[in-house]
Amino acid sequence: SVAFALGAGVGAVGLALLRLGAAKRVVFVEIDDRPAAMSRRNLDANGWTERGEVVRGDVRDVARSRRGEAALVVCNPPYLMPGRGRVPAAQARARSGEVGTFVEAARQLAGKKARVCFVYPAQELGMLLATLSAEGLHAKRLRFVHGTPEALARVALVEAQAGRPGGLHVTPPLVERGPWGYTPEMQALLARG
Repeated sequence: SVAFALGAGVGAVGLALLRLGAAKRVVFVEIDDRPAAMSRRNLDANGWTERGEVVRGDVRDVARSRRGEAALVVCNPPYLMPGRGRVPAAQARARSGEVGTFVEAARQLAGKKARVCFVYPAQELGMLLATLSAEGLHAKRLRFVHGTPEALARVALVEAQAGRPGGLHVTPPLVERGPWGYTPEMQALLARG
């Protein structure tokens, strides 16, 4: 199965997919030269040169040229919409952008039964769900990530698929830290990575 990591950065999410056996092959899509080069070095350093492909380019262009190839699309898209926050100049292109661009690209890449997974700030979840739905992708699984048991959700993990709306399963939250450090679930996740 081929997975596409959109806005791959240095490749952390795509490398995790390979390490955990969630994908046999990963295409890392990154617009900026430096992170794309680091993705390639990280693939090589882990001995996965043949299992990964780094494509330096805009997610829109890659999606148009590789329509329907993905069994899985993962994306940790920009968190700042243009004009909604200050981003250091060196990170401006990588950390700000329209989430719709990434959702549209994910929809084009996704094969008929592909899963599309997004990591997104919990406070912006409504916008992400509306954007997914407008592209014909419907949330099927949702999990919130909390820094501590008392903290508000920091991140939402959303799995969507094309098809009919409905059937959303909200799973128990992932809590990162308890009173004595990482929670047992978080320790297990870190040990696997």
